[in-house]
Amino acid sequence: MILEEIIDHEYDENTTPELNSTNVWKLCILWKDGSTSWEELKSMKHGFPVQTAEYAGSRGLQDLPAFNWWVKHTLKKKDSIIKAVHTRYLKRTHKFGLRLPKMVQEAYEIDQETGTDFWRRAMAKIHRRK
Repeated sequence: MILEEIIDHEYDENTTPELNSTNVWKLCILWKDGSTSWEELKSMKHGFPVQTAEYAGSRGLQDLPAFNWWVKHTLKKKDSIIKAVHTRYLKRTHKFGLRLPKMVQEAYEIDQETGTDFWRRAMAKIHRRK
């Protein structure tokens, strides 16, 4: 699943937001495929740290205990985090023994070189979902 945006948040009503931890906070996620789901804050801060920190900052949540110990650090390190992810992506050329294309044209070239239509079919499948 690819994250489109974080659209809402909530916490366990049996606790007060000033005193709780990441276990009781949930974020409503809009995924690229149009579906939504409620995910725990602790999962989101590990899987999507920059987006989660930006959301917390934009909603004024960064000073609450569940957020304040990591949001400021994540936003301060935002550029480093993005650069590291980008570098890993660019360096990865193969996965499970398959060559990974970086552009659509390269995907078509891989199909032509291997005599298959795997990448073409994969891209067609993605287009049908939209």
